[in-house]
Amino acid sequence: MTCNGDMTHTHYMCTAAGNVSRQAQTSVSKYRANGLVPRTPVYAPSEVHKRNPTSNNSVQEQERAVRSLVFLTACPGVGLTTSLALCASHLQKRGHQCALLDLDLEAGGMDVLLGLESDPGLRLNDIEAPLGRIDAAALDHEVLKWEGMNVLSCDPWKGDPPQWWDIEAALKALSQSNDIVLIDGGRGQCIEQLELLEDQPCVLLVELSILGLARTQSFLMNMAESKVNSSTSQGPVRDFSYWKRCMQEKVHVVAVDPRGLRGSPPVSRIEAEDFLECKIVASFKPQQQLTSDLLRGLGVRRLPRAYRKSIAELCYQIEEWVALDHAIRPKSIGFWG
Repeated sequence: MTCNGDMTHTHYMCTAAGNVSRQAQTSVSKYRANGLVPRTPVYAPSEVHKRNPTSNNSVQEQERAVRSLVFLTACPGVGLTTSLALCASHLQKRGHQCALLDLDLEAGGMDVLLGLESDPGLRLNDIEAPLGRIDAAALDHEVLKWEGMNVLSCDPWKGDPPQWWDIEAALKALSQSNDIVLIDGGRGQCIEQLELLEDQPCVLLVELSILGLARTQSFLMNMAESKVNSSTSQGPVRDFSYWKRCMQEKVHVVAVDPRGLRGSPPVSRIEAEDFLECKIVASFKPQQQLTSDLLRGLGVRRLPRAYRKSIAELCYQIEEWVALDHAIRPKSIGFWG
């Protein structure tokens, strides 16, 4: 009798498990039919968990706070991804393990800019995380590598765009295995969609031109308005001075001279600071050799000598913004290597 009871109990558990499995498959099929999950996933985290089961400690690590820096701009073609790559390379040399994440879902192409377009590896479009979790070690093995750093690029011309829960899972996984994740946020859509990034510091690139300042002012007002409306029931806030109270501690402005311009920019750094009512933490002038390398598809091969001091000082400030341990204080000639 006891044996039959055990057998009956075992049969019941197996039948119940089978029902749960069939229900899960039906649920996933419904998601696929609605276009919520990629139809032909290249990377399935659930399979990774079967091969590399995560412990409770690993799960807790994935839930820890994200440490990232978001690069934004309201001026297309100002060199946002290039600036991010140069900062990442310098921070890596200062002893911080960095990862690069491309969240410019409209333009993307970080792998092309870095000269990695032909390298095999996972792209953001390939990510599938229906359960909202990705194994960090597996992701680290699958993504592209540039100068020893993980790169997760978005290629909008290859398949459907990733879902936001997939992006969030990828961001958490990258944060687990790196000291900092540097994010190409384009025009800021990622901040509106990802709650994880709402309180993360940002670097905002502004072109030193009349149009560049106008676009940046509007961009800052929209960011402040979005933050206010999400936390209060008040109507739209269009007062530009309001952005300082809710965004200035988070947004750090970097100025860039207009490309192809000889001599001084049409707007000086001081004039830009007065107009935007904020301090500009660094400024850059486009370098012909770097621009030529990027246009030829050669990637970012070396840091221009003219950038060394500015990049060193900017990265030292980044360490403060994201609470990274300082290496050494950059000297007046800059620190590189």
